[in-house]
Amino acid sequence: MIYLSDACSLLAEISSDGTSMDQQGIFKAVTDGGGSFLNFNPYNLLAGLVFGTIGWGAWSYGKKLELWQPRAIGVAMMVYPYLFSNAWLLWGVGVGLMVLLWFYHSE
Repeated sequence: MIYLSDACSLLAEISSDGTSMDQQGIFKAVTDGGGSFLNFNPYNLLAGLVFGTIGWGAWSYGKKLELWQPRAIGVAMMVYPYLFSNAWLLWGVGVGLMVLLWFYHSE
C-alpha cells in the first residue's frame, strides 16, 4: 500500500521541468490546489460512502444480470465523488445518477 507521503516523495524526485518540489509543496498542491482531490469535508465523505456503496451494488447487479447500463452507472457512482469538491454538486450528481439508475435498472 502506498501512502500520501510516499507518493509525495516519489513526485519530488520526478519533475516535468527539471526542478524539484519539496514534499510539503507537493502535499499542499495535492490537498489545497484546486480543492478537489483530497477533500475531507464530512459531507463529501458521507456522500462518497453512500453513493460509492450504492454504485458498488449497481455494478454487482449489472454484472450478475449481464446488463451494461447498471454497471456503467455503478462505476460512475463509485468514481465521481473523487472529482467534485462542492457538496451541492456532489449530492446533486449522486441523486441524478440514482434517478438514472432507476430508469436503466433492467431492460
